[in-house]
Amino acid sequence: MDRDAIVAEPTCDGASPGPVRDATVVEPSGGGASPGPVRSSAGHARKRTGRPPWSRLDPVRAGFVVLVAGWLSAYLRVDGHWTLLDDVDLAIHETGHIVFPVFGEFMGVAGGSLFQLLVPAAFVLYFVGRGDRFAAFVVLFWLSQSLFNVAVYIADARAQVLPLVGGEYVIHDWSWLLSRLHVLRQDRTIAGVVRVVAGLLYLTAAGGALWHARRPVREEGRGPVPAPDARGEPHIG
Repeated sequence: MDRDAIVAEPTCDGASPGPVRDATVVEPSGGGASPGPVRSSAGHARKRTGRPPWSRLDPVRAGFVVLVAGWLSAYLRVDGHWTLLDDVDLAIHETGHIVFPVFGEFMGVAGGSLFQLLVPAAFVLYFVGRGDRFAAFVVLFWLSQSLFNVAVYIADARAQVLPLVGGEYVIHDWSWLLSRLHVLRQDRTIAGVVRVVAGLLYLTAAGGALWHARRPVREEGRGPVPAPDARGEPHIG
């Protein structure tokens, strides 16, 4: 094996030679073709992502986040405000009552609200798994809204003034559930705690979505990141 290396020669007075410079090793190829350089260990030790460290808010993404956050903020402040998203929540809720009875009577009743939360949570996890953090935090807004919707239902456990699907002869989910748990008198307290959690999810969604609305950009006047040479060092010239 041939090596190209620059080695310091000993001095005339017998002093010890200086350090040997890092060598570029040339490996022979099997087919007799001209060998190519192998990067030094110093080059392998450095990780270069090629991504610039500068970033700024994408105005389209940021504007979308502000619109969603503003709409949801108004929604969270007003009880009884019904939207198209509530219709989606209701359809998922009723599907939960079909899916969960196989796990028993209690889960059959609780399954409506549970499934209503599991579906948006599943979408959040899906986008996290894809590495799309911006989309994950945007969908987290939906989970916040759905949880607030459940809180309204819990707060109605004793009053039972909300219209129910199926008419007056169907049971109120949370009146039945809280009665079984012997905490029906605490329905509004429990609903208040759920609202606080929904609010925290809202703040997390807004902050996270705005943070991930940033896009990497080049600093003004800078060109692309130089490609590394055979030693793993950026080539300048």
